[in-house]
Amino acid sequence: KEGTASSPDNSFLCSRWKELLDKGLDELKESGKGRTGAGFIDILQSRRRRYTVKGLVLSGQPSASKKQEKQYLFILERFTPESVNLSMPFRQWNLSHREQDIVRLLLADRSNKEIAHALGLSLNTVKGYMKFLMRKIGVKSRAGIIANLLTGRNPSS
Repeated sequence: KEGTASSPDNSFLCSRWKELLDKGLDELKESGKGRTGAGFIDILQSRRRRYTVKGLVLSGQPSASKKQEKQYLFILERFTPESVNLSMPFRQWNLSHREQDIVRLLLADRSNKEIAHALGLSLNTVKGYMKFLMRKIGVKSRAGIIANLLTGRNPSS
């Protein structure tokens, strides 16, 4: 907005979210699955609360003559693992029931040790599942597992 002073943190976050949203929309466009300019962007943590950040492009491509920038809307929504519908990503990635249980506990921000205790498994078994999940989904971190499942990235793309 013009005429209002925003803190550097907000400016940094908005710039980052713009880049992530544009990148995600470009990837969807290239894969032939173009959407209407909306999508999941990020998870933001503020102390013990987590928020999902969703973005929406409000205006079309800027014209060269008007030098008008695209306008964005960012929505922060309180994140609870129970509020996420993962049935579609679970089917897309063909996750077993045990893998689904582990992903749900990951979303609840549980450690490997806590996951092992909750599921009655050994710590090494949970570590093995984590490695298998990362390989299956094509990521290198626990955060990558969550990000790919929440963004709905198709395993075939």
